[in-house]
Amino acid sequence: MARPNFVGLEGYLATKVFVEALKRTGKNPTREGFIDTVEGIKDLDIQAGNKISFSKENHQGSQTVYPTVILGGKFYAIDDWNKVRRQ
Repeated sequence: MARPNFVGLEGYLATKVFVEALKRTGKNPTREGFIDTVEGIKDLDIQAGNKISFSKENHQGSQTVYPTVILGGKFYAIDDWNKVRRQ
């Protein structure tokens, strides 16, 4: 059984963005159509604590970093981790 890890979490979030962009591109997507669609995404909420936006000049999508730890197979933000550690 695979264990949770940071690469897997990042891949999951990236896949949510990819699938949404593919849906928005519509039937018969082309490379150019997909790129245009992605560059038009503004304030996409993937339930990760921030909104994702792209443009012709910005292909990163998110400027946010989530300091996180994994304990017992669960992800904790550093703020939450400090609370958990004190218990």
